[in-house]
Amino acid sequence: MLLPARPWRTDAVSSSNGAGLELDASDWSAYFSAIAGNGERVLASVGVYSDGTAEDGRRRDGSRRPLRAISYDRATDLLQLTVGAATARAPAVRYFVAGPRRITVEESDHARAIAVVDASGKCTVIRPSGPR
Repeated sequence: MLLPARPWRTDAVSSSNGAGLELDASDWSAYFSAIAGNGERVLASVGVYSDGTAEDGRRRDGSRRPLRAISYDRATDLLQLTVGAATARAPAVRYFVAGPRRITVEESDHARAIAVVDASGKCTVIRPSGPR
């Protein structure tokens, strides 16, 4: 299992494009805590899109690296994630998404993506996967 089995409410709203489930903001902390605490080695790539959609041609995707930490803090309204090995050869990279406004989880048979749209309209897409 790459991600927890739906720790969010079953009344989650469909995303505007119908491609995934939009998580209720009250469930964000629990959702990311469950990912971080599932005990499995998870690899992840992170992409940042400038116009709030995953279809932006100016996207900058990262390579798959070990997901070291992921959490959402409601008090600071900040999503933090760390990917990478934290060695001199492959340093860890920390991502901060301030003021997330919408988090959508999209799943298919072979992939999962977590799209986070922030207050500025930028979209950060996290693509977790199992070990190589």
